[in-house]
Amino acid sequence: MGHESNRFYDSDHMMITYDGRRLNRDHLGKVIRVLNRLLHWCPANSFLSAVVSENETDFRLRIQIRSQSKVFEAVASGDDFEGVTSAAAQDISAQVKEWRQRRFFEKPGRVLVVDDDPDAIQVLEGCFQNLGWQTESMSSGTEIIRELPRIPKDFNLLVIDIVMPILDGLGTLAAVEKLVEKTYGLTNWKDVRLPYLTYSVKPAKDLLPRMDSECFFYLGHLQKGGTLSILENKIKSLISTVYVRGDSPEEFDFQSRLDLRPSGL
Repeated sequence: MGHESNRFYDSDHMMITYDGRRLNRDHLGKVIRVLNRLLHWCPANSFLSAVVSENETDFRLRIQIRSQSKVFEAVASGDDFEGVTSAAAQDISAQVKEWRQRRFFEKPGRVLVVDDDPDAIQVLEGCFQNLGWQTESMSSGTEIIRELPRIPKDFNLLVIDIVMPILDGLGTLAAVEKLVEKTYGLTNWKDVRLPYLTYSVKPAKDLLPRMDSECFFYLGHLQKGGTLSILENKIKSLISTVYVRGDSPEEFDFQSRLDLRPSGL
């Protein structure tokens, strides 16, 4: 690698260039892994560009994310390469997080509530409507299966009861995933990766852990009972907590980016 700037990595969603003698593939591999995680959380149709450079003492990383008219940018420099990479990633991820939180409440979207208890549905719909959301309800997981083609298109969020007859909450999510894979292909169904909350009389610690998947992104758990104000505050807390985590980069690819789409972006 010489002093001339060269294209190191180029894809539909990312381009990285470098300039410097000391930079090697290990350095740039770390940048790719970090940026891969960033893309996972970026708005839909984002393009990320990065320039990695060095002088005699310092490294410099400039990251820019463009999504339609929105631009995020961060620059960091220093003599520690990993520290520079981490600082730039934290800066730009904080910008994305702040934008998501603001957009989510500026123009709330549509939530689908699935529960076999009509009283529980009424409580949840009331909470979301107080927050400005449009709501729709279903009484079983089989209804989701029947209405599957419109679910990711019509809703920004799913709230599903864990304990339901015939097909419980987690069983419903697993069945949806199998059907999507068989019918559409997991990578071919645009925007199918839907954020969801679980809902149950049981606390979160008593539930089986539910990992993110190709079709769903887990935001957290709501426990039945308590006052409406407590439930509303919990909802606001969970749906606004969208942040870049330190997940293993091997778990993600450039196509599996979360898009909450609260305002149709």
